[in-house]
Amino acid sequence: AQLVAIKRSDPLVFLVSASYQHAFENDDVRPGPQLGLTLGTVLATSPGTSLRASFETVFVGRAEVRGEELKGSDFVAASLNLGASIVLAPRILFDVVGTIGLTEDAGDYAIRFALPIRFDTPIF
Repeated sequence: AQLVAIKRSDPLVFLVSASYQHAFENDDVRPGPQLGLTLGTVLATSPGTSLRASFETVFVGRAEVRGEELKGSDFVAASLNLGASIVLAPRILFDVVGTIGLTEDAGDYAIRFALPIRFDTPIF
C-alpha cells in the first residue's frame, strides 16, 4: 500500500510518500515487513525541463525462517536522489537521476537514465 501527497506552489512541487509492504510466508520463509518514506521536491526550470531532489528511506523488519528470526535481516536504508528531466520532442522525455546512499545498508551510489517514448494507440 502506498499513500502520496502532492502540493503545488509554482514553480515548485512538494511530495511526500509513505508505503507499507507485507510479503506472505512461502516455504517456511517469511520476509520482514517494509515501511518506506519519501520526501521530495521538483522545480520546473522551464516548460520543458525540471530538476528534482528527494530523500528516501526504507525500514525493513526481521525475516523469519522456519519460525525463527534471521539475525541481520532487518535494516534501514536511506538515500538522496538528485535528478533532471528534459522534453526532447513532443512525445519523448529524457530523464536522469543519481542516487547517493546515506546509510551503511544503502547502495553507495547509482545512476539511472530513462528515455520514455509515448506512442499513439487507439486504446489510450
